[in-house]
Amino acid sequence: MKIIRTLTITVDEFYDDLEASILTRLNASQTDGKYDRDSIRAGLRYVQGPKTAPTSFLVTDYVRGVRYCAEARSLGDVSSLSYHTEPKEKGLLVIYEQIIEGYEEASAKKNLFLRGFSDAVYLSRMSNSLYDIQSRILRQREGIPDPKTFPLSQRKEPALYKLYKKSLEKKEK
Repeated sequence: MKIIRTLTITVDEFYDDLEASILTRLNASQTDGKYDRDSIRAGLRYVQGPKTAPTSFLVTDYVRGVRYCAEARSLGDVSSLSYHTEPKEKGLLVIYEQIIEGYEEASAKKNLFLRGFSDAVYLSRMSNSLYDIQSRILRQREGIPDPKTFPLSQRKEPALYKLYKKSLEKKEK
């Protein structure tokens, strides 16, 4: 499936974020040295995840500022994704394509309503992932830390957890 969005970020910000994400995963998964930006190129392979269910990644094409294409293989899935970018006056045009092997065949077997619903969810997740990238970059631009990295004392408790704590307090009384 393919979506096209215009993000309010620059091409350099997009690829800096993409490279940082890849390098974080790459350096966490490899034990033989550290990798840098120059390591990201077509042919780069790395494995991530537990040894019982690893996922292998292959960068199939990479031209900074233009496109990034990769393939992921796990025990049950093969998927490929690509970002093609083009700077515009009002931001960055991103063409994001994701193909999950077998999705089309499985989708074709569903009735029209379920197929439409599945496709809508799929496209929504793709769109959300692009807007998450944009949000992360805009927070960095403003100097706001990522909410996932706040110290525990500064994190907001989820509403369900607050209710759970209240129920425990009532039981103790």
